Amino acid sequence: MIIKRRLKPYLLLALALFVVGAIMAEEVFAADWFNEDWLYRRQITIDHNQVVPPSTTYADFPLLVFATGLSNINVNGTDIRFTASDGVTELPRGIESYTGGTLYAWVKVTLTKDSSDSTDDVIYMYYGNPAATEPAPGSTYGSENVWDSNFMMVQHLNETSGAHLDSTSNNNDSSTVNVTQQGQTGTAKISGADEFTTDQQIIIPDAVSLNFGGSSVTFSAWIYARTLGEFSQGGILSKRGTGGQGYRFEIDASNCWVGSELLAWYGGALCSTANAVTLNDWDYVVYSYDSVGDMSYIYVDGLQDNTLSSSSTNGDVTDNFLIGEWGGRSFDGFIDEVRISNTNRSAGWIQTEFNNQNNPSSFLTISEQVSIPTMTEWGMIIFIILAGLGSIYYLRRKRIKV
Repeated sequence: MIIKRRLKPYLLLALALFVVGAIMAEEVFAADWFNEDWLYRRQITIDHNQVVPPSTTYADFPLLVFATGLSNINVNGTDIRFTASDGVTELPRGIESYTGGTLYAWVKVTLTKDSSDSTDDVIYMYYGNPAATEPAPGSTYGSENVWDSNFMMVQHLNETSGAHLDSTSNNNDSSTVNVTQQGQTGTAKISGADEFTTDQQIIIPDAVSLNFGGSSVTFSAWIYARTLGEFSQGGILSKRGTGGQGYRFEIDASNCWVGSELLAWYGGALCSTANAVTLNDWDYVVYSYDSVGDMSYIYVDGLQDNTLSSSSTNGDVTDNFLIGEWGGRSFDGFIDEVRISNTNRSAGWIQTEFNNQNNPSSFLTISEQVSIPTMTEWGMIIFIILAGLGSIYYLRRKRIKV
């Protein structure tokens, strides 16, 4: 017998030492480390079941990352970086807010979903570099590059004073903010939202990037309506020229006849189904027009609600863009995360957006903190592995008589 019975416990101990060292090393090498100046990272796993439809790839998707209980991060999250699954390929990101260990961030990712594959997408979040500064918005990995070239405006509405700033490179910033409360967090859906009552609105000056001339377009916002608004019409967003031309998106019980229905006007009027918006609760509302198929769509909370075949010819008007008002009809409640795109976002994209933004804690899982090993820790890992290997080698050569 090569290894005697009394030798087996020692061999098992040697094997245990080797396994412990290997496990410690495997955790470190799960993916390469982004940069040694960043001391901590967390793995973010995206639930493939939350990405729809069954088989698709969404390139340049703006992922909402929400996390609590964080520490060792600079004020305002200036040292937070995100990478792809390899641990080193940096991704564009924008920090909407980081306060008291709570993070709201947007990251440009590629989401994959294959009906025959149950693999989750993985990215990494790095932090813990006191010397790190906020990337310039227009830099390769800065906040403006989170948004693909089809986004014409993204208003997070989280600024608590002054102008509301467009997160895209189009600079569609507000010129006037007339609201009850700006960037409030108590009722906000995502970090901050504005509260509107009678005769209040946000004004964004006319711009070429907000005129579409009847081409494909997508409007979206989170809304919390308390009432139907003035004249049973609560304007969510609008760009109105003379004679009522232009485009608008609103709660409109007057023209849609029943309850809290939505009305989208973009060369034709499309109403949602009855009572589509729930008063005193948040809803994700989206209008999309496909100029190729000549079809309009309304979505509520990620689900397609109604469609209309009608040519759009008047989405280009020289007038200001308004949030919270249309033609003197004011919105009553809260509005958050207003976005305009010059393309028709797909049903799957819209549903995936809703899943991510409505419940980010279900959409993704953030692992416990992992720190880059110090020289002492590296020495311990190497010592344990070598001790295990040495012990195994020694014990396999040794002979003990029974």
